Amino acid sequence: MITWCVGLALAAEGWSGAWEGELAAGAAKLRVGFTIADTGSGWTATMQSPDQGAMAIPVSSVVVDGERLTVEVASVHGRYVGKRDGDTIDGTWTQGQGFPLVLHRVDAVRENARPQDPKPQFPYREVAVTFPSETADVTLAGTLTLPAGDGPFPAVALVSGSGPQDRDEALFGHRPFAVLADHLTRSGIAVLRYDDRGVGGSTGTFAGTTTEGFASDATGALRFLDARDDIDHVGLIGHSEGGLVGPMVARDHPELVHHLVLLAGPAVTGAELLAVQGRRIEEAMGVTGAELDRLDKERRRRIAAREGELGAPWMAWFLAYDPVPALRAVRCPVLAVQGALDLQVVAEQNVGPMKQALAGNADATVTVLPGLNHLLQPATTGNVDEYARIETTMDPAALDAVTTWLLAHR
Repeated sequence: MITWCVGLALAAEGWSGAWEGELAAGAAKLRVGFTIADTGSGWTATMQSPDQGAMAIPVSSVVVDGERLTVEVASVHGRYVGKRDGDTIDGTWTQGQGFPLVLHRVDAVRENARPQDPKPQFPYREVAVTFPSETADVTLAGTLTLPAGDGPFPAVALVSGSGPQDRDEALFGHRPFAVLADHLTRSGIAVLRYDDRGVGGSTGTFAGTTTEGFASDATGALRFLDARDDIDHVGLIGHSEGGLVGPMVARDHPELVHHLVLLAGPAVTGAELLAVQGRRIEEAMGVTGAELDRLDKERRRRIAAREGELGAPWMAWFLAYDPVPALRAVRCPVLAVQGALDLQVVAEQNVGPMKQALAGNADATVTVLPGLNHLLQPATTGNVDEYARIETTMDPAALDAVTTWLLAHR
């Protein structure tokens, strides 16, 4: 009887603690962990995904049966089932489909370092603001950072890339827009960053909205800035899809846009972009030869099928939209920055058309920064699986290039 009780105690002790492994999901490799505890009346756990910036995902159910562990994570529709052998759990994470996931005991599942992430106290003011979109019944919520002093200050609104983004454009544990806003505001430039419609504090519905709708939101942001007495010379910085939004707004509202910065902005149609993007990502993963050609044909087939999809208005619009006419119509000063290792908006595909489209603009600069990826981080391959592992949120060379140019065009 004593031996049996000791065995139960050792089994419980064997499960308690932190466990971490690497999940290979497509092109991305993500650290995943569970922290398991025995409450005396049952098991509890939290899930950690540090590469996605999520360190306390609630676990809805934990079942320990001998050396078998079953964890249900209802909030992400996920399930992990594994078998323990000492300090290793060999199992499968299922979220739509199954992925092998081997966990190892660790002291703790640690967050990735983000040394550039702004931390108070700030030498500038932060103001929570709301403002209406230009055309839709939508109210956007954001943060306005104002340099010290009375102003008036030059200002920019930040427009995020594709997908529902918060005001910091938070992804993979990084907050690029928070870092960019901090850098610019310390340099004397006011910055407005806001949650996409339907995200965070903003009203409206994200799903079903095309880039044209997001352009109306950006126009509302510029009108809000333009109406303030402490602001002058309003501009816009767009990243990725935001690089499509910026020229649209500058073309349609030249009275609002004093200067325009495009970070990894496309200069070809979405269909052309995705075809090259997919091939480059596969090449970076080591796919070559006949398999690369087969995947290329399959990718083009899927893109063609998407063009015919009903009920996917954003994708249909994106695949067909040609950014060149809007770029040609922009007459305010423009800075376009591309990363040489960007595999999502490939520099070799987009820089030439960007330069040609801006050739009639008297003050347009297109620059390619070596060694930087789509997020303008210093990268090795540029592939998506590096984003979370790179500690730098935005390379200082990119931050300085944008800041120097804006100060020269204030």
